[in-house]
Amino acid sequence: MKLNKATELIRLRVALIIGACLVLGFMVADVLLLPSSMYSLYFFDRLLLQLPIIAVVVVFSFWRRFAQCKQFLFTGLLVALTYSNYWLIWSCWHEFQFAFPYEGTILYAFFCVFALGIPFKLAVAANTINILGFLALMWFAPVYGDRVAISIAFVCGSLFICAYAKYRLDRSVSMLKESNDRLLKLSKYDPLSDLLNRRALRELSVKLLALSKRHKVSMAVLMLDLDDFKKYNDSFGHQQGDDAIKTASRYYAQCI
Repeated sequence: MKLNKATELIRLRVALIIGACLVLGFMVADVLLLPSSMYSLYFFDRLLLQLPIIAVVVVFSFWRRFAQCKQFLFTGLLVALTYSNYWLIWSCWHEFQFAFPYEGTILYAFFCVFALGIPFKLAVAANTINILGFLALMWFAPVYGDRVAISIAFVCGSLFICAYAKYRLDRSVSMLKESNDRLLKLSKYDPLSDLLNRRALRELSVKLLALSKRHKVSMAVLMLDLDDFKKYNDSFGHQQGDDAIKTASRYYAQCI
């Protein structure tokens, strides 16, 4: 079942608000981990960087052209949240020699890609940018000591899995949509003439009659027939008869 635009916008806003709530939820756990001397730095990153970034995207969701650029906004959101986290890791290390966890990098990627629906190609672009940033961070600030190599491998592997899973998901959805479109056409269209079949015409007629009554307008019905089609079919064969039906149907469709 397709979601209309208004419903989809509401769903995306709810997802963004959930993301903001998750940031607040993790703050509780992080505060228990951090020494009190780092609270101001941490709260600055979360409350004055990450939450305002999310709020800006929520505000943009009320823009009339949001639907056309939402994928790019969500991609920018992913990169911005990730790099704000990199800044926090860098600052905690340089100012306090404290190794702040990097797992947020992975959580942001999975949430933005799957909850907000960043498409595969943009997911690859964002995750590539984030991987390069993490590599640069580990080069200039070996925060995790002898665990730098495994940390790099874990981040790179997780972001690769995220992008690949999105590829598989998008491909599966595309194949399902194509199958549904074919089934819908088979259920509503005559395979020979490619015109609406009896069932579809009956359903459409009910809607049109209700519409004409509601708006008090007249409705006309035209019935067309192929003259002497049986003679033509008997004379030239069923294949030529089928071709004649297809040709006539094509002209009928152009007149609608």
